Amino acid sequence: MDDIHLRVLNFANENPSGITIAQLKSEFPDDFYWLQREIHNKNLFTQGERNPYQEGGKLYLTFEDRFRLLEHEELKSANQSSKTATYFATAALAVSIFSAGASVYFSLNQEETQTLLNKDQLEQLLSIKNEEINKQFQSLINKQEETTKAIEKSKVLPENSPNKILESDS
Repeated sequence: MDDIHLRVLNFANENPSGITIAQLKSEFPDDFYWLQREIHNKNLFTQGERNPYQEGGKLYLTFEDRFRLLEHEELKSANQSSKTATYFATAALAVSIFSAGASVYFSLNQEETQTLLNKDQLEQLLSIKNEEINKQFQSLINKQEETTKAIEKSKVLPENSPNKILESDS
C-alpha cells in the first residue's frame, strides 16, 4: 500500500492545478477501488469547490499529504547521505589499514638496512658528542671540587676544639 500511496501523491504533486477522478482511474486502474475508499474516508486528498465525482470537480493534495511527501523525500535523502557516509568511512578504514601495514613494512625494512654516514656527517656527530661530554665532565669536575672543599672545611677545627686531634696523639 505504501508504494501506491507514494505514487498517487507524486502524481497529484505533479498536477498542482488538481486532478480528476477520471485521471486517477486511468492512471491507477488496479488500485482505483482503494483510492475511492481513501478519498471517501478523507485519508487522501481534499476536494475543491465542486464534488470530484461531478463534471469539473477536482481533488487536491492536503497539507498532510504534502507533508508525507516531504517526509518521504527527506527519508530518501537521509538514506543516500547515510550510504555516502558509509562509503567514505569504509574508504578511510581501508586507507588506515593500508597505511598501518605500510608503516610496519617500512619500519622492519629500515631496521634491517645499514645506516651509512659520509665523512662530514660523522665528524659533525662526533664534534657534537664531544661538546656534550665535555660539558658533562666539566660539571662533574666542578661538583667534585666543591665536595672536596666542603670535606676539607669540615676537617679544620678550631684550635681550642675538644675534638681536635693533636699531632702528638697521632
